[in-house]
Amino acid sequence: MVPSNPDIVILHLSDLHFGPYLQGVSKIGEWSSFAAPQDFNLLQGMETKVTEIFKKYKERLIVVVTGDMTTAAEPPAYESVNNYLRDNPFVSSKLRVGLELQEIEDKIYVVPGNHDVWLYGNWFSRWKGYAHRKDQYFKYFPEQLPNAYPLLINGISLTIYTIDTNRVGGFNPFNFKNVLGRGEVGKQQIGEIQTLHNNLRNGAFQGIPQGFDYNASLKVALMHHHLELPSDIPDNVEQKLARLDDAESILNLLCEIGVQIVLCGHQHFPYQIPMLQSSNYPNHSIFLSCAGSVTQIECERNSFSCYEIINNHNGTYNLHVLLYEADAINNNYFFRESAPSMFTIKS
Repeated sequence: MVPSNPDIVILHLSDLHFGPYLQGVSKIGEWSSFAAPQDFNLLQGMETKVTEIFKKYKERLIVVVTGDMTTAAEPPAYESVNNYLRDNPFVSSKLRVGLELQEIEDKIYVVPGNHDVWLYGNWFSRWKGYAHRKDQYFKYFPEQLPNAYPLLINGISLTIYTIDTNRVGGFNPFNFKNVLGRGEVGKQQIGEIQTLHNNLRNGAFQGIPQGFDYNASLKVALMHHHLELPSDIPDNVEQKLARLDDAESILNLLCEIGVQIVLCGHQHFPYQIPMLQSSNYPNHSIFLSCAGSVTQIECERNSFSCYEIINNHNGTYNLHVLLYEADAINNNYFFRESAPSMFTIKS
């Protein structure tokens, strides 16, 4: 049963993989088809469904994007994805499309993916002068990482944690490990997240809204790499390369600070693990959800997720997951709702 009046709605996009041109409009790509040009029809189908959700839930809606906004972190790709998501529609001499979320720009939360940092140096690149590609990410998405955002939405306290999973240490020339999909949070960032938690718990955090209750808040963490995979996914070479090296450490940390929901991307297919538990905190469960890839060309199915949350005022929340899928391979560009499911989240 679909909630008739959810208290909070989270729109979860991931793995847009914008290239530096819009298919059918221009061709200034860095690496030809590898640059993943976006199909105008797919973006338009996305716009149609997001606009519908935005109009229905604007006052209680937040938007999260869990990485890989671009394929190879080219400057034109960042310009395009920023325009598509935020202030202005994508504009060209031929076509115009965009989500136009500028009215809730302060409620859009973004973390980088491994493709948003890409290769260090100017190897095989037409974009000379952009040796450190992550600088382009911070030009358009300058928020500090990691970070925490205390929110009061529709009278409900909500905390958003943003985490960078692209800090791969050790021998890593030209950032090849990130390019191949490897992830790592790192000890320094784990300590920074713990400090954010302590400051929020002690009331020492700047910008806490009046009436916000951190201890009682629903806590949501955003990251690109996944903490875990469904049990039916084979542990092959590709998955070993794409893993999060310190997944167990970050899972223990998130359980320790009371995070109930983790939203991720990276896998390009949607899935949920409703009761993810760590070895150190067996009495705490995390709801893990991957949104799939919303606009990457040639996915088996493009998808994004929408979470409708109702506070039961008894220490639990009803979480209704709506999955929206499009079949661009077969020229069906409209995102249709499928596989609705209901979960209960404990505070």
